[in-house]
Amino acid sequence: MWVNSEQPNLDMWRHLKFLSFEENCKRLLKGEIKSNRKIYKIDDIALEKKSKQIAMCIKQAGEYFYAAEQVSINTSPLLFYYGMLSLAKALIITNIEGLFLEQLAYHGLTTKANTGNHNKDSSLWKIEAEIAVVNDGVFKEFANIFNTVLENKMIFKFKDLLSVDCENYQIYERFYNESSRVLLIQNNNINQNSGKHIQLTIHANSKEEVYKHIPEMEKDFSHIIQSQPPQMQFSGFSLNELPEYIHIVRSNGFDYIIGSIDYELNGVIKKKCLNPIVTDYMIMYILSMCVRYKQDFWGDIIVGKQNGILGLLQLYIPVIKRNFPNKILNYLFNEQFTFSTPTLWM
Repeated sequence: MWVNSEQPNLDMWRHLKFLSFEENCKRLLKGEIKSNRKIYKIDDIALEKKSKQIAMCIKQAGEYFYAAEQVSINTSPLLFYYGMLSLAKALIITNIEGLFLEQLAYHGLTTKANTGNHNKDSSLWKIEAEIAVVNDGVFKEFANIFNTVLENKMIFKFKDLLSVDCENYQIYERFYNESSRVLLIQNNNINQNSGKHIQLTIHANSKEEVYKHIPEMEKDFSHIIQSQPPQMQFSGFSLNELPEYIHIVRSNGFDYIIGSIDYELNGVIKKKCLNPIVTDYMIMYILSMCVRYKQDFWGDIIVGKQNGILGLLQLYIPVIKRNFPNKILNYLFNEQFTFSTPTLWM
């Protein structure tokens, strides 16, 4: 659905709040409201219960996001996270047959690792090294909806999560003076030629630049031709599908290759591709935990005693708070909702 709006964010929330009414939730679940959702069988008691839970989660999410806009960065990440948690619950209850809120006893994330490798001396803390540890609860159910299977005790670092944000990858590279795990695909040119090999046209000035962003590609993809700089064509010969260390995402009308990121499990470093909505959720979770439990540490970040990273965070947070609710709306209806300002005035 394409919506012309003079206030895109406001109208996006109005569409979300359409499901803050229980009767609309019932009709969506029964298939009486047009959508691309897969409709599952549901009895009247479950329908009543699910609709009440979904509607309340969306109401609370709207108020959390509104409250976050009324306060400063001192507090706002905590409120945004709780709004995201409520939206995640709404999507889980909507999309997973037979599941209800009372079965989601835990958030599904913690900042406590049992490996002993993470420093407990607060004077040595760095925001880049802050972690999110996977546990049972909301988060794993939420990730499953986006085809992201996670195991308990997986440890993800904050900086690694930042490195795969496709809307902020350029400022990430400027700030850290290193490559992100993101590549822009020029002209959305993603082709699978008769299943024999995959061809990608990537926005880059050299093949070395591509391999620097995602080193794993060097073993599977060969540079074919540079048609018009900075367009570079790569072919993955003998590949019938994208390798597991990259995936393609679309954001704001552009396609990106996103690489896998490091995680730790039982003391071993491994790599995994994550859906961007999953990384956004973990980013805000980590920030919320700093706000809630590490007030002096968070205060130092705000006044710039760390490394000026607040300037970077102030670019990431608005993107997350804009994209996350919109993606939840998309998955509630299983279709794309695009909100844009009018380009033609009468």
